[in-house]
Amino acid sequence: MNILDIEDLSFSYGGGRKGETPHPVLSGLSFSIREGESVGLAGANGAGKSTLLKLICGLLEPSGGRIFVSGIPVRKDTLGAVRKELGYVFQDADNQLFTATVHDDVAFAPRNYGYSPAETEAAVDRALQAVRLEALKDRPVYRLSGGEKKLASIATVLAVDSRIILMDEPTVALDPRNRRTLMGIVNSLPCAKLIASHDLDFIYDTCPRTLLLSGGKAAFFGPTQEVLRNRELLEANGLELPLSFSRT
Repeated sequence: MNILDIEDLSFSYGGGRKGETPHPVLSGLSFSIREGESVGLAGANGAGKSTLLKLICGLLEPSGGRIFVSGIPVRKDTLGAVRKELGYVFQDADNQLFTATVHDDVAFAPRNYGYSPAETEAAVDRALQAVRLEALKDRPVYRLSGGEKKLASIATVLAVDSRIILMDEPTVALDPRNRRTLMGIVNSLPCAKLIASHDLDFIYDTCPRTLLLSGGKAAFFGPTQEVLRNRELLEANGLELPLSFSRT
């Protein structure tokens, strides 16, 4: 069963004002993700990776096509139901963390989804343990390092049971140790994941399939090993072989 279906999706920035020329970002994009599947989202800068994630969670409205999350069409009137199905890790953790302490940020979603106080505390403890931030539970967010903020933002998503998690550049600001921690977290999650990243080695280690975006379309959608070992295909779409493969 598919958890995410994208059908003939198009999106352009601009064009809303008279005489303004629209800038197309996505055009006729179609693909699906199955329940529990991890899919990498690769592409050069400007390929539309972040835009696609924002469209899926309803932060942007498509110019054309349709998006379904757990069979629910993504529209203004369905956003409440859609967002109960998915979690979204922003590229910039400062856009995700907005309360005084790590605890309150991680507790925000469970509280708003109707968890009891005891259930909320259990969810917070579980999420912080997963990202190894238990010791920072009561720390003010402004006192976190960049890597700690990234892990805290991921914990806010892990605190509720999402059927699909969208991640935008999740390894940014992480040192090698925390990157390995995140890799273990991603690989242990039973839910589906769509991971947009320039870190192709991370995609290789976490995602059996990869969607390569180029020119607003799918240049490739299939086995990760097949696309990430294809130097010609990657270079034609503004990318380079991952370090793991360029050394061999």
